[in-house]
Amino acid sequence: MNQNQQNAFFAGLAAALICIVIILLCVLALYIFFCLTLQRTQTAVRPRNRLIAPGLVWLHLLHLGGIIPFLGIVIGIGASVWDLIMVLKLGGSLQREFEYRGWRTNGEGFGKPVGLVWTIGQLATLPLALIFNLVGGQLGNPSVAMAVGLVMMGLGLVLFVCWIVYWVQMAGYGKRLREGYRGYGAGGIEDDYDDEYMDRRGREEEDDFDFDRSRRRRDEDEEDRPRRRRREVRDDEDEDFDRPRRRRDED
Repeated sequence: MNQNQQNAFFAGLAAALICIVIILLCVLALYIFFCLTLQRTQTAVRPRNRLIAPGLVWLHLLHLGGIIPFLGIVIGIGASVWDLIMVLKLGGSLQREFEYRGWRTNGEGFGKPVGLVWTIGQLATLPLALIFNLVGGQLGNPSVAMAVGLVMMGLGLVLFVCWIVYWVQMAGYGKRLREGYRGYGAGGIEDDYDDEYMDRRGREEEDDFDFDRSRRRRDEDEEDRPRRRRREVRDDEDEDFDRPRRRRDED
């Protein structure tokens, strides 16, 4: 290999590495914005109705571990299992929030249908991709291997579209929760003219206030319980100490 060939080889290698880095950065950016959307949507749900903490949606980033050799397929399957759990929990949280607010839930999928297609499809295609990578080179007919590869690419494209649709749906639910029943933004002019909206919003704020007040009262009771116990013990000790003196006074 002469000098020109070496330069061409290293130039091609550098270009390939740059392309890989750009692709990874794009994937990372997509994952970050996706997790931010899910976190904002779950944050719009009242704490009492949450089936999952908003910060746990960032476990979706485990998919980035798929680039690790040998362990990548295991990490990918684990991340896909978490995605399935996350879709169910987020959907359940949204349904409970809608029911709590008195909103209509008929016809609302809460992201579950397309989310389940996306997550279950992931779980099905990852083992298939592993098997294809292991035995693909052993297939006698190259056209068969190419056909299987095209099928896998088609499935991957369908799952990607389902992921995007789920992302859009969750963003829409988050917007609906933040804007309220009528879809009005906070502080809008509709606050002064829509009496039904104002009454509903007032009831929601009152419910939140009652919930926070009961929670604070419960926390204060838990803080005061040791103090009350010490006071009761001290009163019992004083009573035991005073009992002989009271007997002598009675005699």
